[in-house]
Amino acid sequence: MNVDGSNLRQWSPSSVADFSPVLSPDNKTIIFGRSGFYGRYSPIAQPHPHEWDFYVADLDGTNLHQLTNESFYMVSPASVSPDGKSMVVVTEGLETNQRIAIYSLIDPGPPTRTLQPHIPHAAGRKNPIFAYPNYMPDGSILFTAASNGKQGIDYDVYRLDLQTGLLERVTKGNGYATDLKVSADGKTAAFLKWRKNWLGNLTGNQVYLLDVQTHTLTPLKIIGLN
Repeated sequence: MNVDGSNLRQWSPSSVADFSPVLSPDNKTIIFGRSGFYGRYSPIAQPHPHEWDFYVADLDGTNLHQLTNESFYMVSPASVSPDGKSMVVVTEGLETNQRIAIYSLIDPGPPTRTLQPHIPHAAGRKNPIFAYPNYMPDGSILFTAASNGKQGIDYDVYRLDLQTGLLERVTKGNGYATDLKVSADGKTAAFLKWRKNWLGNLTGNQVYLLDVQTHTLTPLKIIGLN
């Protein structure tokens, strides 16, 4: 639809389940995930979308191409590199651990690179938890990862230099945090920090802005919502 909400039209076929669309840097194509199965593999698990793969299509839905053919158990939303040639995602197989994976948007196929950065005091050392990878303008990757904190599991923000392999911890003690996004200029990131009650149930969240350079966190006060 248009920015003002007009000209609303359905883009995906009604027979499929498409998720997390992102525009390419040139605004000519949409990269998105598609789930092939909604259900569960264990009688004690909750049903979720599974058998994921990624696709790309023109803005009018034509020229559809499949980018991956791996039927992932779980995937994160994709983030496209500044040059529009690659995407980075977190993937997980039914029998494989989470990993950060980079795929070519020019030559679809297996990942060109897979990463499992070492997170100090990682929660689940044998099964590291990564989420919300974002390409930065300089080609590095900003993402969240789970570690054991003083008051439970912390989902902090990390920055990974793909050239040197240097890992930088950007936040500390976030608690449960989700939905990390980075501004186009790479100077600011935003994420949700969640509140829990004494039972551990989620009771609400707060948007935080992160100065990527100084590592300063500022709560964002949103007004005008009823």
